[in-house]
Amino acid sequence: MTDDGWGPWRLDLSRFVLDRAPDSSDSFPIDLLSCQDSDEVLDYICQVARQRWADDVTLAGLIRALNDMLDPQATLCSVGEPKRLSDTQLRGRITAAAGGNPRAM
Repeated sequence: MTDDGWGPWRLDLSRFVLDRAPDSSDSFPIDLLSCQDSDEVLDYICQVARQRWADDVTLAGLIRALNDMLDPQATLCSVGEPKRLSDTQLRGRITAAAGGNPRAM
């Protein structure tokens, strides 16, 4: 795992996309602006888990990246109550999390 804990994941801030292997056949872009609720976030985690390349480092990196950027416990599902982030809120959270992160492109 890398120092930032994101494993192979890279953030393309210009497109608000988290990608496992940009510019390769194993690319798996995640549109972070679609992660407005916990259902969408869980769906991406489950999609990645089904991939042949999804080892423990990759899955842990994805969860850490999503946690760093979205803070889902606080913003999407605290105390079991579903919440929803707006496009503006998502952009702000992702941009703030990218500040100084070596995984941001």
